[in-house]
Amino acid sequence: LNEGAIPLNLRGLGGLGAASGEVSVVGVIIAAGLAFAGGIILNLMPCVFPILSMKILAVSRAGHDHRLARHEALLYGGGVIISFVALAVMISIAQALGAALGWGFQLQSPFVTAALSIVMLLVALNLSGLFNIGSSVQGLGAGVTVKNPYAGAFLTGVLAVVVAAPCTAPFMATAIGVALAQGGLVSFVIFLALGVGFALPIVGLTYAITYLPGLAKRLPKPGPWMDRFKHILAVPMYLAALWMVWVFAQQVSGWGLFALIIALGLIVLGVMRTVIPAMTRPVLLGLGVVLALASAAQTRAVTTPAAVKADVPYEAFSIERIAQLRAEGKNVMVDLTAAWCVSCKVNERLVFHTDDFAAALKETNTVYMVGDWTNQDARITAYLSRYGRSGVPLYVWYGPNGAEPVILPQLLNKGEVIKMMGSGT
Repeated sequence: LNEGAIPLNLRGLGGLGAASGEVSVVGVIIAAGLAFAGGIILNLMPCVFPILSMKILAVSRAGHDHRLARHEALLYGGGVIISFVALAVMISIAQALGAALGWGFQLQSPFVTAALSIVMLLVALNLSGLFNIGSSVQGLGAGVTVKNPYAGAFLTGVLAVVVAAPCTAPFMATAIGVALAQGGLVSFVIFLALGVGFALPIVGLTYAITYLPGLAKRLPKPGPWMDRFKHILAVPMYLAALWMVWVFAQQVSGWGLFALIIALGLIVLGVMRTVIPAMTRPVLLGLGVVLALASAAQTRAVTTPAAVKADVPYEAFSIERIAQLRAEGKNVMVDLTAAWCVSCKVNERLVFHTDDFAAALKETNTVYMVGDWTNQDARITAYLSRYGRSGVPLYVWYGPNGAEPVILPQLLNKGEVIKMMGSGT
């Protein structure tokens, strides 16, 4: 799962560079192939783990109702593909209107993160058996009741794409960079390939189970174990809801965060069967939704980079400062991150926020520069586009003596990073 560090002058694809104005058919085919492979790998990325609970429950039924399982799998795939195509259309329209957007742009809106925290919490409560989602809203994605399994399967696919946005799998970055640079039909083809790749594992597994009797017989039969399993699978959904609240906290003021917490409490009281009269619950639910929307309007005036370990010195991202440091003969490690980027947080935990990395900074005369893309930042968006990327993470190494900048892999290895810093390449 490693694209490898690449020099900037190698990021073109079969004549289709990230910033190219001309479209090469070979380049589009290569980019679509990378998007397809990236979509498959995206299923293994950490931000998709909560949705695996829904997928696992769907697959567990595949060996016992073949027709329903196949239909659900196709609807899930349809939800995934339509969502990716819709993203391509929205980004293309926004770009035509002059906006600079990238992969994961929707999570830069506190309204979206607030809504996702509500959705994740409701799904977790449903998996916990604390309330049942009726047929009208069953499609929140849980897919665990049987009143409307088709709607649930389709909306599970939609939700999977939404929560996958914080992650960028290997091969995806270059492909999406080409899609955003070219727009139009090229963007449509690449996002379509990405959606097909993302949907393929669960759809293919379901069809394999339903058409291979031997494999289907190995699946456990439905029973009480499924309820216990749902309770276990609710845990990652609760964690995902907490994570969305934490991301929301990076985007709004303290009062906004306080309001969202109160809103979530009202929504929980509005959907659960409690001592509160049934007539009062819809009112509480409505108040919670209104308060959540109001909380998202309390945006921060200024954002700072996500917390960096105290003994790891860093500077805030600045293009002018990079040029100045290079003129002074210093190395620069640029880390573009976001609070909602799970891949970024994993790399920070395992590489950048370690004592070994801090020591390497000192030994190699390197300045660690952090740019926070949690909220929209035109400077960072322009920098991403300059390097043919559509979203975070992006890691760029500026070595000594004016060496050509190098783009690092999106999944980092601490030993390789420190070795590169020490070699000066």
